[in-house]
Amino acid sequence: RYFRRSKDCPDLDLGIGDDAAVIRSGNERLAITTDTLVEGVHFEVGSDAHCLGHKALAVNLSDLAAMGAEPRWALLALTMPSVDTNWLAAFCDGFFRLADYHKVDLIGGDTTRGALTITVQLIGTLAEDRALCRHNAQVGDGIYVTGRIADSALVALFADTLKAYKQSYEQCTARLMRPTARVAEGIILARYATAAIDISDGILKDLSRILSASDVGAEIEIDDIPTIPEIKQCCPTLELLLKALIYGEDYELLFTLKDEYIAVVKQAYAASATPFTRIGTIDETRVLKCRWQSKPVVLPERLGYDHFT
Repeated sequence: RYFRRSKDCPDLDLGIGDDAAVIRSGNERLAITTDTLVEGVHFEVGSDAHCLGHKALAVNLSDLAAMGAEPRWALLALTMPSVDTNWLAAFCDGFFRLADYHKVDLIGGDTTRGALTITVQLIGTLAEDRALCRHNAQVGDGIYVTGRIADSALVALFADTLKAYKQSYEQCTARLMRPTARVAEGIILARYATAAIDISDGILKDLSRILSASDVGAEIEIDDIPTIPEIKQCCPTLELLLKALIYGEDYELLFTLKDEYIAVVKQAYAASATPFTRIGTIDETRVLKCRWQSKPVVLPERLGYDHFT
């Protein structure tokens, strides 16, 4: 609330409160987002530089995916305690490999000395009549999520148990260190979904943001949230399962969709082989309600990651 201003900005279509701002520039609509990663907060000291380069761009790509935007240009601000040429080479290789895959050009930025901090600003283009946002979910819409949830949480919080399942541990570790942004999926959703958000702070907290922005409620089935089978061994109780779900760093898309578009979205997603799963329904209650094993769930006060607690 401290950063919102009432001053009119004639070129601004969408400002603070979504995954990206949307502005008009000539004949184009641009989606602009920024994310910062801080050593000791968002990643551990000594983390792999190649993975950091990838992740610094991926988290921004995920924001643009949630807007249905096509990524085009990036700016990078890099703060380092000293110049380490080997670290820089690995970081840039991770960054540019992902940038090249998505046809993103690095067009500028800044470097300075200090604690290791990585800030990326990403700019993308939007079709004239298409932009996903958080405030258009409607009563009766289905609630869906792409991919799988809680992989990062299982590595970060339950690694000792997960390591007994070698393949799943390796897959979840890769998802934590090298997330996949659902860019193509977001562009498809821009034609059909009523609302969307990328899941970075936990599925329950990010769903709550859609509900608040849209002035609606929802009921979801926790059992329907897609996870790896081994989550039952890692999180045998509801308390532990909720702990995994509110951890965040999933970078999947959470979206609302009318039933009439389910078939066409499934067909469009077939090319990318990305699954999406219905986990609930939007209702008029203005409250988030969850069920687990057919019973109502009392949700914790903290529904997801908070940067200052």
